[in-house]
Amino acid sequence: MSRTNRTIGPHGLKAIATIAGITVLLLLPAFWNGYPVFYFDSLDYISLPYTWKIPIFRTAGYGVFATVVLPFNSIWPIIIVQSALLAYVLLEARRILFPDLSAPYACVILAILALVTGMPWLASIVMPDVFTVPAVLLTLMLAQTEIRLGTTRTTVFILLLALACAAHPTHFALCTGLVLCIFVFDKLALYHWPVMRMHVRYAIVGVVLGIAATVGANWIASGKVFLTPRTTSVLTMAVMAENGLLQEFLEEICTDPEEHKSVLCPYREEIPHDANEFLWHSSFFHKVGGWDAMIKESPWILDEIIDRHPIQFARTATQLTLEQIITFKTGEGFRTMVGFLDLELRTYYAHENAAFMAARQQGYKDVEDSPMEAINRVQGPFMLASLPLILVVVVLAWRQNDRWKLTLAGLVTLAYLGNSFICGAISNPADRYNNRIVWLVVLTVLVLLPPLIKAERARTK
Repeated sequence: MSRTNRTIGPHGLKAIATIAGITVLLLLPAFWNGYPVFYFDSLDYISLPYTWKIPIFRTAGYGVFATVVLPFNSIWPIIIVQSALLAYVLLEARRILFPDLSAPYACVILAILALVTGMPWLASIVMPDVFTVPAVLLTLMLAQTEIRLGTTRTTVFILLLALACAAHPTHFALCTGLVLCIFVFDKLALYHWPVMRMHVRYAIVGVVLGIAATVGANWIASGKVFLTPRTTSVLTMAVMAENGLLQEFLEEICTDPEEHKSVLCPYREEIPHDANEFLWHSSFFHKVGGWDAMIKESPWILDEIIDRHPIQFARTATQLTLEQIITFKTGEGFRTMVGFLDLELRTYYAHENAAFMAARQQGYKDVEDSPMEAINRVQGPFMLASLPLILVVVVLAWRQNDRWKLTLAGLVTLAYLGNSFICGAISNPADRYNNRIVWLVVLTVLVLLPPLIKAERARTK
């Protein structure tokens, strides 16, 4: 099917019904649970609409989105709205990015994704991770040049991209990197590479609006102007502690009378070799002055580490990125939240406290006790297999000179790698970081690989 100069029509009742159906599919984990699912970070997001306060290590974008709770005084609207937005983006992606995908096969693919990836769990949890894939898809749809979107659809896409970028600081970093990759692809097309011509102006507008929205939300919630959490360098320093590079650096400067001393020097023997323990569970963190002291210390310490040990720092970042690439289990942190955020439920959502307490999630002392272990035994192989298979898609599309499939698969692959670097090397590898995007890799493989295999068989006969 030729993609050139095609125009897609407006949504009708059928599209609305489709969005509603996908939304229900996405909310199945919440229905099974009996209440929206929570992660530890959800605490700050469900309270912000009432307190307008954010911790020093958080940004306010998703918390502002969570104000959808206010007219209803219920947490359900958060996951309903985010699921409906994801459903809408998926419907548009089928029309624009996968125009040859039939409706029956699209339904099959959605069912497969619901079974073998964390897609519905991401939609059912009160967390900004649900916006990662929409951020990528919206960037790709705004960058394509061969389907006329129209003014209304373009405006909606830009606003949704801004929302997705504002939801979490890693999203605008991811989309900025993706825009740069799209720009490079466009230039490569001029040199007759088998990729599509694309433009980045609308995607840039969406990302810039998202950055502005983030800064504005942070200012409203904290009275301070900032884009990323002021603790980002502290998170990276914790990663350096886990790999021993921080301790090695401190040993150098703390024992040399000519060196500038760090407030960490008296406690360098107490620094744990675990990033999470470093940040959340170690008494040494509070001995040196907590977040305020760490925020002052971490920037110059990281600069010095990079300056003195550039190769070791680069090697560590590479190792962490590679580790993050294959770290993507579903349901990280799915355990009881009693004793963690039940005070906020009783304070701001008192009439839902009984539902919260009765939810299945509260019955599991730890994630290992929950059904997530069995779910990941099923999902893990499928998600892992998608990583080499998308490279097969890239190779076959290149061999067949299929510019659109090569462009799409190539950019999705780069988005996955970029997310692995942003999250793994900076914040330390964690399952939820790549679980939020690996399902896009699975989706791309399911849509693009079968026709490429069919075309390859026909080509080699």
